Amino acid sequence: MAVRRLIGAASTVGVLSAASLLGLAGSAWAAGDDEGGSEWVTLSASGSGDEVVPDGKGEDGAKLTASISLAPDGRMTYTIKVTGNDEDIDAAHIHKGADGESGGVVVELDAEAIAQGEAAKVELEPDLAERIIKNAGNWYVDVHSKSFEDPEGVARAQLENAEQADEPAVIDTGDGGQFAAAQEAPGAGALVAGGLLIAAAAGGAAVVRRRCGTGS
Repeated sequence: MAVRRLIGAASTVGVLSAASLLGLAGSAWAAGDDEGGSEWVTLSASGSGDEVVPDGKGEDGAKLTASISLAPDGRMTYTIKVTGNDEDIDAAHIHKGADGESGGVVVELDAEAIAQGEAAKVELEPDLAERIIKNAGNWYVDVHSKSFEDPEGVARAQLENAEQADEPAVIDTGDGGQFAAAQEAPGAGALVAGGLLIAAAAGGAAVVRRRCGTGS
């Protein structure tokens, strides 16, 4: 009876240990490995010079696409691509304004990173971040050059939730981009480790049983 209790205890400890490890992996997945990465929301935008308000004030043939990851606490990463422009982009912003409306600047973006096709980061006030997340269509991205200074722009694109967005007319080829995407699932290493621990626990219990059976 004592041997059977020992076997049972060993099996229980092994299974509980494995379950604890998997539980920790699940918690890490839920929390996000990047301090809340699972809360990130993906926004996109696709537009052109034709969408600059008033109509016809943008650059003919210029197109703009944006890919944005935004967290409720204000962290934001983005990649913006502009094509068909004759002059270098020297300014870029997010503005408050619904489709067809012009509004004031609310977020200053990195024009140099945009010109180089690189991802960039910016910090927003949490209240502003949450407002953009809840009503993305009330905000737009525009870019400027020497001949197309604010409030006019080279091109403009209205923000929208990526789940509602159509495929952009211009594919984003910038370096970096969606940093949050890799944080949305538990690490494969953690799951494999959990599986190995379960297997080890089961194997250990089997060995104890065999040894006890041989000795009886």
